[in-house]
Amino acid sequence: MSKKNHNKQRKIATYALASALVLSNFSIVSQASAATTYKPGDLDSKLKQYREYQKAHQSMKTADSKLNSAKASLKATDKVRVIVEVDGQTPVEYATKQGKLFKELAEDTKSSLASKVDSQQKSVKSKITSKGIKIDYKQQYATAFNGFSGEVAYGDVAKLEAIAGVKKVYLANSYNRPVLEPNMKTSHNFIQSRDTWSDSGFKGEGMVVSVIDTGVDPSHRDFKITDTKKDDLTKDGVTKLVKDNSLKGKFYTDKVPYGYNYYDQNNTILDLGPGASMHGMHVAGTVAANGDEAKGGIKGVAPEAQVLAMKVFSNDPLFPSTTSDIYLAAIDDSIKLGADVLNMSLGSTASFYEENSAEDLAIRRATANGIVCAVSAGNSQHLGYGWDDPFAKNPDIGVVGAPGLNPDTISVAAAGNEAYLFQHAITLEGNTNFSAVGKGIDDWNQLVADNGGKFELVSLGAKLGTPEDYAGLDVKGKVVVVPRGSLTFVDKTTNAAAAGAAGIIVWNATNGVPYDNQGGWDAPFMFISKAEGETLNAAIAAGQKNLKVSQIKKSESPEMGRMTDFTSWGTTPSLEMKPEITAPGGNIYSTVNNDKYALMSGTSMAAPHVAGGSALVQEYLQADKRFKDLSVADRTHLAKVLLMNTAKVIDDLGGQPFSPRRQGAGMMQTHSAVTTPVYVVNKSNGEPKVELKDFQSKKFEMTFTAKNVTDKAVTYDVNTKVLTDSFYQYEKDAPDYNALEAGDMKDAKIDAPKTITVPAGKSVDFTVKVDLSKAKIPGYDLEGKKVFRDLKEDIFVEGSVNLKAQGEKTPNLTVPYVGFYGKWDNPSILDGFKDLGEDRFFDVTGMFGANEPVSDMLIDDWFQAPIPEKNVWTISPDGDGWNDDVNAFPSFLRNAAEVQFNILDKDEKLLRRVKTETQVRKNYYNGGRGEVYNYETDRAWDGKVGGKTVKDGLYYYEIKSVIDYAGAKWQSKKVPVLVDLTAPKVEATYDAEKGAVTWNTTEEGSGVEVYGIWVNGVFQDWVDGKATSYVIKNAPEKAVVEILAGDYAQNVSVETAAIGDVEMPLIYLTDGTKDSSGEYVSNTPEAYGAYNTRTVPVKGIVTDDIGLKYVKVAGKEVPLKKDKAGNLTFSTEVTFEKDGLQGIFIEAVDHSNKSFSITRYVYIDTTKGEINVTAPERVDAAVKEITLDVNLKDNHSYLDFFVDDNNVLKKSSDSEVDMQKAISQNVKVTLPLELGENKFTLKLKDIAGNETIKELAIKRANAEPSVWKQENGSWYYYVDSKKATGWVQDAGKWYYLAKDGKMQTGWVKDGNTWYYLNKSGAMATGWLLDGGKWYFLNKSGAMATGWVKDGKTWYYLNKSGAMATGWLLDGGKWYYLNANGAMATGWKYVNGKWYFLNSSGVMAANTTVDGYKLGKDGAWIK
Repeated sequence: MSKKNHNKQRKIATYALASALVLSNFSIVSQASAATTYKPGDLDSKLKQYREYQKAHQSMKTADSKLNSAKASLKATDKVRVIVEVDGQTPVEYATKQGKLFKELAEDTKSSLASKVDSQQKSVKSKITSKGIKIDYKQQYATAFNGFSGEVAYGDVAKLEAIAGVKKVYLANSYNRPVLEPNMKTSHNFIQSRDTWSDSGFKGEGMVVSVIDTGVDPSHRDFKITDTKKDDLTKDGVTKLVKDNSLKGKFYTDKVPYGYNYYDQNNTILDLGPGASMHGMHVAGTVAANGDEAKGGIKGVAPEAQVLAMKVFSNDPLFPSTTSDIYLAAIDDSIKLGADVLNMSLGSTASFYEENSAEDLAIRRATANGIVCAVSAGNSQHLGYGWDDPFAKNPDIGVVGAPGLNPDTISVAAAGNEAYLFQHAITLEGNTNFSAVGKGIDDWNQLVADNGGKFELVSLGAKLGTPEDYAGLDVKGKVVVVPRGSLTFVDKTTNAAAAGAAGIIVWNATNGVPYDNQGGWDAPFMFISKAEGETLNAAIAAGQKNLKVSQIKKSESPEMGRMTDFTSWGTTPSLEMKPEITAPGGNIYSTVNNDKYALMSGTSMAAPHVAGGSALVQEYLQADKRFKDLSVADRTHLAKVLLMNTAKVIDDLGGQPFSPRRQGAGMMQTHSAVTTPVYVVNKSNGEPKVELKDFQSKKFEMTFTAKNVTDKAVTYDVNTKVLTDSFYQYEKDAPDYNALEAGDMKDAKIDAPKTITVPAGKSVDFTVKVDLSKAKIPGYDLEGKKVFRDLKEDIFVEGSVNLKAQGEKTPNLTVPYVGFYGKWDNPSILDGFKDLGEDRFFDVTGMFGANEPVSDMLIDDWFQAPIPEKNVWTISPDGDGWNDDVNAFPSFLRNAAEVQFNILDKDEKLLRRVKTETQVRKNYYNGGRGEVYNYETDRAWDGKVGGKTVKDGLYYYEIKSVIDYAGAKWQSKKVPVLVDLTAPKVEATYDAEKGAVTWNTTEEGSGVEVYGIWVNGVFQDWVDGKATSYVIKNAPEKAVVEILAGDYAQNVSVETAAIGDVEMPLIYLTDGTKDSSGEYVSNTPEAYGAYNTRTVPVKGIVTDDIGLKYVKVAGKEVPLKKDKAGNLTFSTEVTFEKDGLQGIFIEAVDHSNKSFSITRYVYIDTTKGEINVTAPERVDAAVKEITLDVNLKDNHSYLDFFVDDNNVLKKSSDSEVDMQKAISQNVKVTLPLELGENKFTLKLKDIAGNETIKELAIKRANAEPSVWKQENGSWYYYVDSKKATGWVQDAGKWYYLAKDGKMQTGWVKDGNTWYYLNKSGAMATGWLLDGGKWYFLNKSGAMATGWVKDGKTWYYLNKSGAMATGWLLDGGKWYYLNANGAMATGWKYVNGKWYFLNSSGVMAANTTVDGYKLGKDGAWIK
């Protein structure tokens, strides 16, 4: 969308200008009257006045250039990154079928599998080369995936898919570098990791965790192994794996046995460059750091596990994303290296689950082969994060992202770490008037104790705290005071600490949202208000720099051990439960490069907790003999079951469980996971969760299987929670909002056993039934009081089935469930359209400028409200750039599998599909990082169907969409659009008595929006579109009044009325030439003039006393100009469709609607006459002259005939009527002949001067004999000195000559018949042997086909003419032709069998001949 700097009514103004050009040309007047006549003024000023009016009254504003964010459609030449899957079983699939981990396969088996995959890929690449497809190869996969990736032209993708051996081609997805939200030591308290180490003895020994991220620093002091003998990967082992599998990375340390930079394709595995996040190093530390906590080090969840540093993001600071083919290569290599766990702290917000994408296949194969995959759920909360709480009527608020949507991954949500909110009183020594309260998460007590409670202050003034701001400033051991601004809090703190500051106070200079939960960085931080900051700065400027600090309050952070604000909600677009488990992800303290540490927040920090926990559970399952008989796939699945089963359901501050769509099963508990005697799953599918999908019955039930893996019975109390989203009222007559709180469904009836006992080594099934018949929905009224409403459809019903162990040390179990009561395809996919009276959640009013109105539709890329009272949008698609097209400005509240942008007629029948889009993601705000509208320029409708502009009338712009859910119904939003290409018709007159111009307007389209009034070019006023008259004050004696009418579709008409108009207009058809008497010569065109073209120039002069409304020639208005003499002139052309006498109608109308008209007749003759004559090419030498009969014809009764320069005949009709009649005249012409060549020119002229010329050449000489001549190696046959063509007979033989006269040899096709010409050129007949085959040529020389009798013998010639031999089936009967082609009769011995052929040659069958029985095949039955 281009931003326009002019107003929307350009079309009207342009028409006004064009009309004014006509209106400002006036008649030929005397000098005396000229003073009273309106003459052309400054037309630009009129236009400017009109535009100023429209600027003040326009209803449409341009949208911001943000609308240019629409992505362009891929062109055939565009380069795209693709992943090519090759046919054939992958090595991982082979290992899984064998019930083994890939790393457990024998080396020769691995080698054989790798060789086979390599061969398959080389074969495909060879075919790609042979097809001429240019591809820049990038990655190669040979373990979990069989294929490769590369860059190729988009137009070649289909060609790749068509190549034999290619299973599928995928476009690579893009994944952004992980985004951090603004301490490892304490997160262990929430997930039982220390208990797992000490009580169960599992620390991750022998486990390998692949960290697919931004990079790892293997030299960090906390990255070490206690006992390297327990490592799974040794230096020698890695070296061998690198060699055997052609891996590109290398061994680094015992802790980081392998790493590679897959993006930059080098061995720089650190996250480097300006602004490097060191995200991957932080993640790796959370998984497996093994530092000395007594000396400031940290421990990860699985401290003895090894880490694979799989760097998939570039160190290029200008390239913040990666692609799926790159991390697919990292997954592939992770399997080759024997990883037990994959951690992927990356994602794509609100994405679709692409079940058969390349990366999805790789993840599924990895988990099937025994690898647990932990993936972050995302940091985007819900679709309205930072915008507003969602409407209650739009329940699909989830924004969880891929690749965590894969059902085999563990999608991880984030809870807050141990954190407290502190308040510190700050005062100034010697200043009793100042006090402030600093807020943050940093405890200043130790710093206060170390400094005796006093600090020296240094103010940066207005500087924001960049490194340059500290140049030459001594802040060592002091507290700096810095204003809030564009620099982040963490950067301010980091820069202050680097300069040596002991602490930092940030004051709210921008008066932005105040925060009480910031800090945890390189120096103690606190935040104070704007007023407090200004007062503090003034005091410092006055020399009061001694600060006193004392702690006055310490409170638990509301997110401590509870769900963070940012963690993304589920479900998936198709109602699967994601996220599935929670781990600490807020304010996590972990490792970064160069032996340093940092606090980071995000589900990226939560996922590695689960990755580490998965390593501990994998270690437990692999070590415990009870699970030795499990397949590798079942063992991986059991690890997920144990982690989810033993999770602890997290309650909010009010003691209410968080929604399972937010926390999954709850907080991970690693010790419980490796000690629980029982695990429980959904009986129907073995999953540790229940996904009810959508249901319409008010009753549902869930059946579970609890399995005891110990030798002791265990008893549990059964408790079921039934929850739904609570609502709240914000204001009267406004939609309810989602309170984002899981409330109990009042009066929901639960039928379940109170307890269950699971016998030792046995399984028990139990069923939980839920009845919602009397259930109520919880919420809050306008006063915030708790209320309940009757059950309604289209709400989530969710909760958990909890098993509380009766034994004190036995872990409790939980199974979360989620379902949708109603139909999942019911809630609206599209946000409401305010202009249609609907509620719009993403109301972007003000986004493009304060007080700027925003509409749901755009006309020519400008926001446009519907026509008042009609509630329709209107366009006039005439290509002038104004109201030419209409487009929608929607927001999507839900992911749509497909969206169609259609045009319907007034009966809502489909006329055109403007665009089809697939996998359209919902809009989400994400704290300002997302988009709240979905706009594409190529969705605009230009008013055409089938390439032609539609007729005026009502149409509908339809947005038709469907969600990605089995059996979902389409939704449709139809927006009325009126096509109006017809300008208003205005008839105006001036009422001298009232001094007013009045008008009647015919407008059947969009309606008149405005009228403009000018008098003699001077603007008077704008009046409403409903007005019918205007009083002209102080009207001149003679004047032209212009009335401009503009409708809502930007169609314009201009009508005029005259004041004081008396004379009738007059027309003179002349180019200005005068005769001897001074009168104009009527010559443009001449009366009854003849023209040999159908386009005739028409020129003239018109007179009137006031001015002309228009002049029309042949019904078309023509422009008027003044010549140097002041005459009003016109010049145009008229084109006729046919010859004949034609009339040209010229009409002039003045501003009082007085009319004058004339008709000028002309002859149009574009058809040349005909000369028909037959003359010999040669006469004998004795002939001295020849008389020819010549016929002359023309479509008019006029002939002027010449032979050479002799005028033989001139004939013309005197009647204009008869002149139109066609003429035919015979003339005898005698021509004298000299010996040799004689040439004559016959010429015929018609009435319009068209000439017809015919040249004659007659030779006076005796005839010459026919003769063969050889020229340039080819033979030609001359007859009467000219080359002959076609068939000629010479000396009794026939020859064939081509069009150029050249004699032919060999096979020649003449018409549909083939002939054969010998080397001499003579036509052959009879039998012919050519190319080892016999042909038969008839007496005429024509090649025979079918049956031919030669003498007494029959032969058969195929369609090609070649003689047949052997068996022949013809007409359903069998014949046998001997080796010489002759048809056989009687008994015949063929291939060891006797056959009988009748005298006609037909083979006998199923009969007896001469006492011998013949079978069905004709053979004698012995």
